[in-house]
Amino acid sequence: MQTQNPISSWRFGENYGFGDFLREARTKDDARSLLAAVNRAPLRHGLPMARDSDGDLEYKFGEQVAEALGLADLFDGFALSFNSAHWQQRLLSVERTEVVQMPEGHLELITTSIDVRNTCTSDDVNSHRPWLDTAGKLSLRDFADFEANRTTRLPHLAFLQGALDQLRAIEPTNPWWRAICNRLDELQEAMAEWNPAESPEPLWRSRVTGEHQKRQRLCNFTDLDGETRCFDKHARFTPYAGRLHFRLDPTGPRMIVAHIGMKL
Repeated sequence: MQTQNPISSWRFGENYGFGDFLREARTKDDARSLLAAVNRAPLRHGLPMARDSDGDLEYKFGEQVAEALGLADLFDGFALSFNSAHWQQRLLSVERTEVVQMPEGHLELITTSIDVRNTCTSDDVNSHRPWLDTAGKLSLRDFADFEANRTTRLPHLAFLQGALDQLRAIEPTNPWWRAICNRLDELQEAMAEWNPAESPEPLWRSRVTGEHQKRQRLCNFTDLDGETRCFDKHARFTPYAGRLHFRLDPTGPRMIVAHIGMKL
């Protein structure tokens, strides 16, 4: 449950607020259920918590700033909208604008068009049923499950011990766990399709960049063979400025992951 305004300020028409909804006998139980859902929401701090710290994000639907649609995108969810003509679309075309630090060190304003799932009616819900049937389910239950399956599930990915220790410390109830597992699956897909003879790097499923020269010194790690190398390539995950740093080894080909945690 995400709203821009606190639940106490919600209005249902001009003369009926959430307080009335909560006090009225026939709606009291529904109001309490709604309040409990809002209080339990892990994302109740909203879009500021989800933003990367290296760049602001803004989402617009038409000319209207749409934070809820931004959250639906960032956390692979869907929007629940009022059933009015403006919102009667199962996929909303949204403009996502962010400040991106380029490898050379300068900042650029990048705008991309994305589709966000939306529902207004029960028919809309049914149209999203294939996604709903898998949404919320962990692809890997915990670190033990990860360790037991990573050689078959992620055959093109290798991990430094430090990265494994970082992943072990993340509880499956932490939003990072799902985000990291999803990102690792995406990276594996990209690596499986990569032919180093044809392109210098894989076709990434999400934004992957390198660090600019002044920050590359932060990305030095002791590699699997004991040599110190720069692992400045990184993918992102949220909430907060999650980073997954790696380097590419074209002889495998494989990806060696050095860091899973906050931005270096």
